[in-house]
Amino acid sequence: MDNFVLLGALQRRGYTGHVGFLGWESMGGDVHGNLNRSLTAFRSMEQRLARNPHWALMTDFPR
Repeated sequence: MDNFVLLGALQRRGYTGHVGFLGWESMGGDVHGNLNRSLTAFRSMEQRLARNPHWALMTDFPR
């Protein structure tokens, strides 16, 4: 699943609730560092989505 497309779809539908991160604690290593990297990546996606919402639109593929 493309998380960027999912965030775009939620935004277009007016979702304003919480978004959670799953799986980062099972990665091993520094748990806080892993969560921080995930949060940084998420915030970056939010910023890209705000600048370019059309990037998150899914289109049909030709058959």
